[in-house]
Amino acid sequence: MTDLHEDKLETLGLDSTTYRALLMLPAVYVAWAGGTLSAGAAAGLEQMMKDLELNERAVSVVRRWLRERPSAGYVSHALAELRDLASAVDEPQIDYDLLQALMSHAEAVARAGVSDPRAAAAPWALSREETQAIDQVARILGVDHGQTWADLMQELGASAQMPQPDPTHSTSQIRTKIVNGVIQVGSTQALGLADTVPAQPSPAVRVDPPSPSRSTRA
Repeated sequence: MTDLHEDKLETLGLDSTTYRALLMLPAVYVAWAGGTLSAGAAAGLEQMMKDLELNERAVSVVRRWLRERPSAGYVSHALAELRDLASAVDEPQIDYDLLQALMSHAEAVARAGVSDPRAAAAPWALSREETQAIDQVARILGVDHGQTWADLMQELGASAQMPQPDPTHSTSQIRTKIVNGVIQVGSTQALGLADTVPAQPSPAVRVDPPSPSRSTRA
């Protein structure tokens, strides 16, 4: 890691022992998009930290972001540094392919905030704020994340047929699988990173600002 990267990390309150916390920021930002952090999304983020094998200091940083929503300015600068690290030749742990996978994990965590796990895989499960947050993160990271299902259905218009929720889904968890950076929700096969994302309805952790009322959210 170059001195320039170390200096940038220092301005973000990070260092060489905690910088991998940045891998969690896309999912954290999307999870907070509506102004609340649901217990389901928080549980998904905790699982993601375990699968990324973050050290204790990096976990402490992420949990601070879970307690208090990071500012938009902080997120913008931090994601830009994550993008720069991915393109650095001396940073073997972060690359472009990983950034693409992180975007898919961010969508998976957002879907984990849906109170009804049978509806979590539906195109309309993501809120407008979450969809916008995913787009913002993708632009900063320079990742072509494509369209969310909700965007695609809106583009197709009223003639599009909405897929019905699968009643075979567990009522206590959402299974997700990431293949080549593409999320598949409802899989029963394990894949590792954020493979199992609990999605149980419960009170929000924090409100800042108030979230628009949604009938399917915790």
